[in-house]
Amino acid sequence: MIISWRQTFLRVGGFDEGLEVRENSELIRRLRQFGRYRCLRDTAATTSMRRYEQCGFGRVVWLWVKLWAQSLFGDLLHRHYDTVR
Repeated sequence: MIISWRQTFLRVGGFDEGLEVRENSELIRRLRQFGRYRCLRDTAATTSMRRYEQCGFGRVVWLWVKLWAQSLFGDLLHRHYDTVR
């Protein structure tokens, strides 16, 4: 969950719609120029478990590790992330 002032969100250009992977990290990187961010530990968010249910936990963990490595050494702008519906 990312919380920011609307004005700051708009000033940095919001989410990069061209990214399919790590768009949250990219947004936070740009927001940091306006101040520090911290983790709200008492907050919960509900997410979909479709990918885990269809692919299995091990394959999904491998996918996240692979994407993390690609984000460090590659270009994520052209990375396609398969939709699970």
